[in-house]
Amino acid sequence: MTSVTDETAAVVGAEQPRRKMSMLYRNGLAGVVNSVLSALLGAGFWVIAARESSTAAVGVGTALVSALMALATLSQMSLGGALSAYLPGAGEHQRALVLRSYGMAVLISVVLGGAFAVAAPRLDHSFHILAPVGAAIGFTASVTVWAIFSLQDLVVTSLRKAIWLPLENTTYSLTKFVVLVAMGTGTTALMLLTAWVVPAAIATVVVSSIVFGKLLNKREPGAEPAVLTQAPQLQGYRRFLAGTTLALIFEQLAVTLLPVFIVAGLGTEKGAEFGIAWMLIQALDQFPMILGFSMTVEGAQPGADVRPIHRTLRKRTLAGMGALVVVGILVAPIITTIFGGAYRHGSTTVLQLLLLGSLGRAVNSLALCAALARRRLAPLIGIHGAIALMVPIGALVLGRWWGLVGVGIAWSVAQTVVALGVLVAERREEDAERVHTPPGLRRPAAIEADIETTMRLTPIQRPPR
Repeated sequence: MTSVTDETAAVVGAEQPRRKMSMLYRNGLAGVVNSVLSALLGAGFWVIAARESSTAAVGVGTALVSALMALATLSQMSLGGALSAYLPGAGEHQRALVLRSYGMAVLISVVLGGAFAVAAPRLDHSFHILAPVGAAIGFTASVTVWAIFSLQDLVVTSLRKAIWLPLENTTYSLTKFVVLVAMGTGTTALMLLTAWVVPAAIATVVVSSIVFGKLLNKREPGAEPAVLTQAPQLQGYRRFLAGTTLALIFEQLAVTLLPVFIVAGLGTEKGAEFGIAWMLIQALDQFPMILGFSMTVEGAQPGADVRPIHRTLRKRTLAGMGALVVVGILVAPIITTIFGGAYRHGSTTVLQLLLLGSLGRAVNSLALCAALARRRLAPLIGIHGAIALMVPIGALVLGRWWGLVGVGIAWSVAQTVVALGVLVAERREEDAERVHTPPGLRRPAAIEADIETTMRLTPIQRPPR
């Protein structure tokens, strides 16, 4: 006979995966809403910039923004991903962990931002606007601001409070939009950068005060009290951070710095055409990244198994991304025309080619987030390393032959090939685990089916009293 205690334990055990999936959906949906609003307002920013500025100013402006984001991301040393894996279990050490992360990001951003501001004008004349001391200092400060601005969003998501991100980033995007409109015609590349960064500085001050004043060390309803007294495994954290930082360096070489390479190799006009398409594709590719990051947070909770969640989330994400890619390819000529007639000719084809790589990138992004939750460094370094090797080499070779079309082909092929490798490696791991796991210890198919059910947020079935 089953006791009341056993029935209660069964109910609690059944509620846990549903609660995790509900939290994943809540944070993931908040992140997607945030990304959609930011993408729409960000597109409006570049529409106005393309119409009110010269092609050269837009080309250099998009390159500066890309460099800013790349350097800020490098300054974080993958702290965002490491925090998502460790902050949920840090308990009373959360505040110290976040403060140390912020301090590291500020220090490294000053070094990297200053080095870029000094070296870029000497290496390429397109960046001569950074030669004055004031411009160099301003760019360095911008890198620092963006490093903290983006890192704090990851902290908020790691604390399961992503519901507030749409409000923060919509306010930022609207302010950025208003600043650009107020600047009027003849906007220079530095003015574009200023309009991009100043609202972020204001948002950073406001959100950081909320994070440290309200959110840190607050226990979620239903969380076990033991979580608050667990010390983070700092030795493991540092080792994990070092490995993910290496993966991050690979990512920046292949992804964020690509527009900079285009300006340096093909000129500011081609850089503007590529930059518009690149900003659009980065906004679309945020969707699987945001959902994946929420999966990382839930998969990093004590006792969680991220693998079945990963498989189910991937199926649903690919279905949605597939529809968006098809629609995007069909309406690409209309989208690029919004930025001006010159961009329809130069940006449409490369945008369509970049869209073809979005499905592969979705697979890779979710695989990286699952590896973060499992604290596995090999997939992180392997995926980022392969993309970092294939994209620049492919863009360099094919770009010389076919210009921006060759760059788009190199990007899509690299993402697709790596994604296929990820799927093959995952299947081999599953087969190996099935062979070496005794039948009595294997996960029952019913549990896998229950994960699929919880993804639909079905009501909890309680046993009769």
